[in-house]
Formats: sequence, structure tokens, C-alpha cells
Amino acid sequence: MQRPLVFFTALYMAGVLLGDLTAFKVSVALALAVGCFLVAVAGYIFAWRCNPGVILVLFLLLGLAFSRLSIEESRTPLVDYAGQQVTLLGRLVSGPDLRSDKVFYLCEAREMVKGGERRPVYGQVRLSVKDVEQLYGYGDLLRITGLLARPDPPGNPGAFNYRTYLERQGIWVTLSTTSKNSIEKIGEDGGNPLGRFALWVKQKLSIAATYALPPPHAAVLNGVVFGTQGLIDRETREAFNETGIVHILSVSGLHVGLLLAGLVSLFGILKISPGLTAPLATPVLIFYAIMTGINPAVLRATLMALLFLWARHLGRDQDWPTTLALAALVILLWNPLQIYHPGFQLSFAATWGLLYLSPLLAKFF
Repeated sequence: MQRPLVFFTALYMAGVLLGDLTAFKVSVALALAVGCFLVAVAGYIFAWRCNPGVILVLFLLLGLAFSRLSIEESRTPLVDYAGQQVTLLGRLVSGPDLRSDKVFYLCEAREMVKGGERRPVYGQVRLSVKDVEQLYGYGDLLRITGLLARPDPPGNPGAFNYRTYLERQGIWVTLSTTSKNSIEKIGEDGGNPLGRFALWVKQKLSIAATYALPPPHAAVLNGVVFGTQGLIDRETREAFNETGIVHILSVSGLHVGLLLAGLVSLFGILKISPGLTAPLATPVLIFYAIMTGINPAVLRATLMALLFLWARHLGRDQDWPTTLALAALVILLWNPLQIYHPGFQLSFAATWGLLYLSPLLAKFF
């Protein structure tokens, strides 16, 4: 079998989609995957001819099991309190997403206060805060009072389903505050130290751009560098749309490629040995991916860049279909529901088109 990883990834993706379309219980899906794994091990030991087929089925079942597990884990008892005023205690697991009139955060709920009673809860909550003057950071522990809600389903067939969009990111409820007195920082829970430091650096650089440039220019610069688009005014966004370059405002593989090209050029100017390119570029690429929020497009580009760098460093063959498949498999093992993220779909489709269709089109023309 040539390029087996491509087939493994394709079957795993099919399993993820199957897990969302069916009502398999997690226990059943995991039992099937474990059973198939044991058969595959036996096939390897006894050299069964049918074992490659068993391994393909194994990846299908792994996709099914991990998909069902992700869906079940993302469900939260907070949906039972939708439409009610509640007080939540939770930890921020993302930096601020600034808009012109509000700020969005992703909060990991830990405790709820309702009617004087405290009860432990869990689940991710999309937090909407009206006060844009006071910003909170990754790892901050907050007490928030507001309206808990679930997004309404679309009113017309075929319209954008915001509820499903959030659920596929593991978010089942939103919490909206109406005043700055509705939210209070009560402490810090550091979380991942590297993630906290990266988001702190991002925030400081964004603030520096805001002070150094006029607001419209600072908003565009932060959009180009970090992909934060909330403060870009409508006229500027329309101008980027009309000129066909709006994609540079969303951090993607283009930005990772430019960063890597800049690093390689800098290493050349400093006359650094080519053998140090991969070791020196790796932490920079990883830090930038964390700083920009590890969205699927950036993660895909970072993984492919690292694989190509280290393949060259170790003197191994570079095969883009295998690299693309491995990047997709790593992302979907980390979070199977990323398969529904537009950034994942567009990034992999565009990369496949560039690497596969471009040579064919060039030859044709």
C-alpha cells in the first residue's frame, strides 16, 4: 500500500463524520475499536494477509469512537438553565476577542450560584462582556453574573446555524453580561505557562500597535499579524473584500510561511549553519501558533512546516500528501470536531489544490 497514512487519515475522517451522523453510544464505539485493535495485533503476530484491511477498519472505528467521545464530553448540564440569570465561577481558557462594542471570552465553568445555592458544573461557555475598558487574560478566575442562553436555531432552512457551529466547538451555552459590575476577577489559575506567556506577549504587542498607530491602522496591523478582526471597521473590511485580499486578515498558512521564510532569510544573513535551521525555527513557529490561538489553519501550516524542516534536517524524503495527511490526523486526534471548522476545511482544501492541481494547471496552460 503506497502512502498508507493517507488511507488511514481518510478512514479516520470518515469515522468522525459517521460518529456525528449516528447515535452510537461511546461505550459501544470504544468496545468496537478495542476489539478491532486486538484483532489487528493478532494479525500482526500471526502475519494474516487480511491485516491491512483490519487496520483500515481500526482507523474508521477510532474516528467513530473519538467523535462520539468528543460530542459527549462537550455536553454540559448548564443547558438546563438556559434563559435564566445565573452567577458562574470559571476560568478563562482564551484571550480577549475584542469587538467595537463588546469583548468575547471562552470560559471553563466550575461552579454555579443559583438561588443562594452553589453547585459544581462543567463545560465551556462563550462569554460576552459589554465593558471593553477592562480586559481579562488567559487563566483568570472570574465570577460572572448574566443571562445564560442557547443560541436560537435558524429561522429559515439552509440559514447559518449558529447553535450547531458553537456545539461543534464544544460550546453549548453563552453568557451575556450587561454592566461592568457583573464580572469580577477573583484570582488566577495559571493554566499552561507557555500559553499564558504567549497570549501575554500578544496582548502587549497589540496594545503597543494601538498606541503607536491611528485606531484603523492598528486594527489592520493586528488583523494581519494576529488575525484579530473585531476592531476593523466595516469600510476597511469591504475594501479588503473588494480587492480580494481579505484572507490576509485571518492568520493562516500564508502567515506561517512568511514567518518561516523570514527566519530562514535571517539565519542566512547571520551565517547560521543550515544544520541549526530546524532546531532554531521550531520553537519560534510553535510560539507563534500558540500566540495566534492555534486555529486549524495555523496548526496545519505549522505541522507541515515542522515536518518538512525536520525531514530535510534528518535527510529523509519529503512527501507532501503524507505530510498533509499526518497534519490532518494530528489535528483530528487532538479534537475530532475540528473537521467541521471552516478554517480546517478551507486550509486543507486550498493546500491540496496548490500542491496537486497547480502543477496540472501549469502543464495544461
